[in-house]
Amino acid sequence: MSKLAFIFPGQGAQKAGMGKDFYENSEAARSFFDQAQKILDFDLKEMCFGEHEELNLTEYTQPCMVSVCLAIVQELKKRGINPDITAGLSLGEYAAVAAAVRSRPRRTLPRRRFQSAPASPSDWRRGRKAGRASRRGRGPSRPSCECSSEAGACPPHRCRGRSRPR
Repeated sequence: MSKLAFIFPGQGAQKAGMGKDFYENSEAARSFFDQAQKILDFDLKEMCFGEHEELNLTEYTQPCMVSVCLAIVQELKKRGINPDITAGLSLGEYAAVAAAVRSRPRRTLPRRRFQSAPASPSDWRRGRKAGRASRRGRGPSRPSCECSSEAGACPPHRCRGRSRPR
């Protein structure tokens, strides 16, 4: 029995014209782009399909990349191609979560542009800890297993079920 994974690219994989072929040839992708266009505060289609240096700016790159990925997912799902698992590289994690749950622009794209990286390493560490805690369904004060498995279900070569304080 084979499994299908959708793996989404991170920031840095953007390029001029990305998603244009899907927009022109897929009603599902076109509908997604059109809905996303209404939510964002810039011209999404012009930014993705045209030649713009601004595409390399985080405030444009992130919503463009996520939108293109999710527009493609719409076409795949329309054809009955659904992932068993999704994964993303850095920014691609947003698209992976949205593709795993629901790929509707209103639920996945913020009204404001995405935010750039935290200002300082301490802000980044706080954000990372909070994100890790929320992904695992635990608050930041509860102990967690040292590996990504649930406590007690760890492979013997990993943390052997030991918990560590946060």
